[in-house]
Order: sequence, then structure tokens, then C-alpha cells
Amino acid sequence: MEKEVDFSERCEFGRRINDPKHNNWEEIDVRDFKITRPIVIVLGGLGTYDGKKANGYCKVVESMLGVFADHADILGAVYGDKISSARVLQGLVNAVENLFVPLISKNDKRLSLTEACRNMRMVTLVAHCYGANVAKDIGKILAEKMAELGYTETEQDKILEQIFLVSYASYVNNNALKFKFLDITSPEDDMLFVNGYWIWNNLLKNTSEIDFSEEDLEKIKALEPDEYGDIDILPLYKGKERCFVCKKEKGIYLAPTHLHKNNLNDHTFVEMARGKNWEHHTNVSRAGDFVSRCLSCALCHSVSTSMLNQETKELVSIDMNNLKAELENVVRPLNKEGNDFSDVITKH
Repeated sequence: MEKEVDFSERCEFGRRINDPKHNNWEEIDVRDFKITRPIVIVLGGLGTYDGKKANGYCKVVESMLGVFADHADILGAVYGDKISSARVLQGLVNAVENLFVPLISKNDKRLSLTEACRNMRMVTLVAHCYGANVAKDIGKILAEKMAELGYTETEQDKILEQIFLVSYASYVNNNALKFKFLDITSPEDDMLFVNGYWIWNNLLKNTSEIDFSEEDLEKIKALEPDEYGDIDILPLYKGKERCFVCKKEKGIYLAPTHLHKNNLNDHTFVEMARGKNWEHHTNVSRAGDFVSRCLSCALCHSVSTSMLNQETKELVSIDMNNLKAELENVVRPLNKEGNDFSDVITKH
């Protein structure tokens, strides 16, 4: 007889659907659900204890996908009401075995590398805060399963980098993961501001690769180190609206100024949503609006690439240089106009 597992020790999933009578949400059993087309799996932050909260995250992602939402399944994770890394990990093992392992094996035998990569390219992850740690665990479990199937470490890395992660206010160092990713953490996030500052400070190491305006670049070159020999770039943008794009190894980082108008921190995700007519949320700053556009651009890029893999026998991977160029086109109007906080209501 199968041992009964308490809900708090499981990681449940639901799907965003077009059914207003049921709040556009349905619970799914991962043992019955099969990935057959592009899929976006949304991993919320701490507090995603029920379907309502998970559905809220999925609704934001759906709004950013626009018409591409019609071509993808959007799943949301529910962690249970006694969250701990160990318990979520236990639930994730079951989810990985049922959702991901069929993408890399058939009848307990590994697939060819190309086929496994093409299948895994259907997967996009969206993580908020703690959700990035859940994404990390998914990668770890999946690597173990691939090793059991006989994939070499090099092959495992090739397969895992087909998964694209969009990470907002990341709880972990995404550059240590195997996925390709887009990372956005505000330096005014009261929980993870260290990560936001790290991204900004890395701009100084890559000035030749950042699409600065001539005016900004001149000001940056004129910065002088402090008494400890450090150069702090962020004060240069106090009272300004910017979002810079920085590529580093497998990932792309966005370096924004403040994202919200009224919040005392920049941690929440819900304001990244787009309206029916593509209008931004009323509580985002101009920089926050452009960050939302970048998140949308990256998500649509990932899903469209997933769709291409269904139409060809060749692997179509995400080209991070192309994505970087697309994101730079998105933010160029913001960065080149010299905006200030003209629309800010409250700042700390």
C-alpha cells in the first residue's frame, strides 16, 4: 500500500485555464499531465501556499506573454503550508520524474542528445525570490536523473541549458545554475539589495559591452574611487530612471533604478503585469515599466523558440546575444532620454 504523504510535504501544481467560473485555474496531477507543447512553470516566492496565490503569479505571467499565452501551458507551483527546503525538495522529485524525465527518456532508456535538448527547450521557468531556489533544486534533481539514464556531464549541461529561467528578485546566484537566464533584482529591494548592488557594480567591469548613452558613459568614466579604492556607480543615478542590460556567461542581468512608485521596497512581482491594452501597472515607475517590457520580451522569445523546435528536427536554442540585442532595443528609449523620477509618488 502506498504511503500517504501529508500535503505540507508535497509540491502541488495547477494550470492557468480559460474558465472564469473556476477563477481560470485547475489543479493538476503531475502523474497524468504530459508536456507536449511550450510550457511556462511559475515558481512563486515564500507564501505560495495555495492555488489562489499560485494562480495570481500565473496571471501576471499570462499578461506578459500576450498572444503567446495561447501557445503555451502555464503551470504554477503550490508549496504547502509548512514550507521547508527539505519538504519542497521531496515534492519536487515526484514532479521532475513525471514532468521532466519523459522529455529525456522513453521506456527507461535515454533519448539522443538532440532529441532530449529539443524536448527540454519547451520548458521556461519563471521564479520569484524563493522560487529561484526551487528552480535550482529542479536542476539538481534532473541532473541526477540524467546521470542514472547514462547521460554524460557534458550532455547534462547541454540539456539543462535549454531550460530558460526568468528570475525576479533571485534568492540564489543564478549564474551558478546550468540554465540560461534573465535576472532582475532591484538595488532598492529591502530583502535582496546586495544582489541588486552586485549587478550594478558589474556594469563598471563591462562598460564597453553596455549600451550607455554618451552622456552617461562620460559621467561613469569620470567617477573616482573612494578611500577604499572602490567605485560606486549607483549614486550617479539617484533620482534617475534607467535599466541597463548586462550579459554575463550564460545569463543576462538587468540593472534598474527603482521599480515602484508607492512601495518602500522593490521586491513585489505583481506590478510587473501588463493590462489588456498593454498598459503598465499604476504602481510602477517608468523604469519598472521598461523592466516589465523586458520580462515580456524574454518570455515571448523563449516560448517562440520552443514553438520553432516543434517545427524542425534540428535544435533551435536561445541565442543569448540575440536576446541581449532585443532587450537593448526595448530599454534604449528609457536610457537615452535622461529621465528622472517625474512620476514618483513616494520614495524612501
